[in-house]
Amino acid sequence: MRKLILLIILCTVTGLLWSEEVIEPEIVSLDSQVVLKPEVTFLEFGSTTCIPCKMMEEVMDEVRSAYSEQVEVVFHNVNEERELAVEYGIKMIPTQIFLDREGKEFHRHVGYYPSEEIGKVLLERGIKPVVKE
Repeated sequence: MRKLILLIILCTVTGLLWSEEVIEPEIVSLDSQVVLKPEVTFLEFGSTTCIPCKMMEEVMDEVRSAYSEQVEVVFHNVNEERELAVEYGIKMIPTQIFLDREGKEFHRHVGYYPSEEIGKVLLERGIKPVVKE
């Protein structure tokens, strides 16, 4: 069966290559399906019972709003995702970790982190808030 499938694929490709007919690709708009990788991923490690972690909820919302698709904000509950917390070396909460587009950590902070301070870190990376009209 596997050989038959490979043979069919080979014949199809070969036939297309040797065909004199020019096949134009159909252009399909995928605007609604295009997913752009964010410039920065902001990981927030905390819990739902920790008071400074709860205070960070508003900060995360502000960052989401101000930086739109440039910054992805992800909350990880250390009580539910212990293995991930260990993988990232989380010792105290809340902890914020900032990853570049390739997933490499470039900044870490422990404790409550005001959005103004986060904005400075992002500005150092050349990321500015989105101007809303």
